Amino acid sequence: MFTRVCIICLETKIRNYHRITSKCIHEVDVCLECINRYIDTNIGNDIKKIATKEIYERYDFLTFKLAIQKNPRFRWCQASCGSGLIHIGEDPIFMCKGCDKNSCYTHGSSGMKIKLAKNMI
Repeated sequence: MFTRVCIICLETKIRNYHRITSKCIHEVDVCLECINRYIDTNIGNDIKKIATKEIYERYDFLTFKLAIQKNPRFRWCQASCGSGLIHIGEDPIFMCKGCDKNSCYTHGSSGMKIKLAKNMI
């Protein structure tokens, strides 16, 4: 570990700087946070340039799914309609806006299983 000024954010950081690839031989002068931000910002643009419209739309949807699942209050519809929502409120039962079926936030169940879940609460 050593102190270095990142040439992107200009912050002096005490970090373990890593080379971007194993083939890099130049001096490391960009912090990992800036490298990650660059990759995150540009990967979608690069994929869009080379992928078909259908493949890019699938990639975009999958990255969206990964991002939204990081929210601890997000739940997928248990009826498997492909919809989901961010649960707000105290009632563990919510109605899916995609298929109008009920799901249990706490127990992750739908339909008849909700009656059992209500008895457990």
